Amino acid sequence: MSLSACDCAGTATIPDGSACFTSTDCGAGFTCRDGVCIAGLPIGEGEGEGEAPGEEGEGEGEGEDEPVNLIVAPTTLALPQTDVGVAITGTAQLVNVGGGDVTLGSLTSSDPRFAVVSPAAGLVIARNASVALTIRFTPTAAGDAAATVTVAVAVPSGSSAPVLTVSGSAPTPTVEGGFAVRAGPDDSSLGLPGCQCRPAIPPALVRVAYQAVGGGTCERPRSNLACAANDSCQPCQLGLTGAARWRAPRYEVDARTGEDWIVDEEIVHNGNGDDGDFIARVTLVDDCQALLAGNDNNTDFGCCFAVDCTSGDFDCYPYQEPISCSTDCNFFVSTSRNDGECMQRGPITVRARLTLDDGEREFCGTMTRDQTVDFARVQRRGGAFTVTQVAASFTELAAVGAPCP
Repeated sequence: MSLSACDCAGTATIPDGSACFTSTDCGAGFTCRDGVCIAGLPIGEGEGEGEAPGEEGEGEGEGEDEPVNLIVAPTTLALPQTDVGVAITGTAQLVNVGGGDVTLGSLTSSDPRFAVVSPAAGLVIARNASVALTIRFTPTAAGDAAATVTVAVAVPSGSSAPVLTVSGSAPTPTVEGGFAVRAGPDDSSLGLPGCQCRPAIPPALVRVAYQAVGGGTCERPRSNLACAANDSCQPCQLGLTGAARWRAPRYEVDARTGEDWIVDEEIVHNGNGDDGDFIARVTLVDDCQALLAGNDNNTDFGCCFAVDCTSGDFDCYPYQEPISCSTDCNFFVSTSRNDGECMQRGPITVRARLTLDDGEREFCGTMTRDQTVDFARVQRRGGAFTVTQVAASFTELAAVGAPCP
């Protein structure tokens, strides 16, 4: 933008009210004040006091120098849009339009996402000189943000402290994909038909959890598991990265009680939310497994008492409100043995599956009671999920549904 105009005599002038950085940008008889050229004040209206003979000391020095005045131009700065976690910088100018040198004091931002890169406190700005005021914006979440940056003057004291208003934004990622992790005991580890505490699979309890790094965790609800049967459990909040939901894609019905027993657990993550990094965990809560009929009563009782009854999960036997682990285990073990069922602790083969938009991958691993494995690490960028790492203790199968090794 041109700061000057031309009159009929061909003389360059600047009309009152034009923009400026320093008084040299203005025409004769004009002074730059706060970025605007204004007409000079006539003598007798305040400037020049104390210069008359016989008035020694009164108003001494007033009017001899212009007041020191540091301004920022422009006073507002809008930064281009950037992605969450990706920094971007913008620049304004600090201009000394006063009568002497200025020494900068503190430069502070009202929001830590907007950081002052330069200049530093202690810098001296000469009269009619300017320096760049550089601001770096690093968004931590999608959406709009704004801050004020205040520049204090250390010398001379009492000088104005200009303020820059700066703004920026980060877009909400477009959700382009989804991710799911599923795990449960492998069916191939069955004993003889009918020789197990549940009708079709080993009675091991495999838990699945999904954690957003720096955010929340999604896992099996602590109560009211009826939502598993119709996939109606409340979503798990993962912080800025959105929400996931826990579900039970497979469950069996207890042959004696008619109650549902969860076999496979699954956590699904899709929908709106910031990009992030995630960990899928698999835990074997107990490792009861089916063996041939004829193992001794003490083994069955030990599985019931030490693994099942005291854990509070009631995975191998259908407790309602146990009177005592000792009394109940004697009853349920005797009933199971009379029915041709048998229980014993031991390593369990766990089958786990990862599902993304580009297909499914399935893995097998051997786990023991109370063991937790960070099964997979996942990242979401631009809404798309990628599996970046799988635990070395799990072997990937050539095809989904293939036998575990």
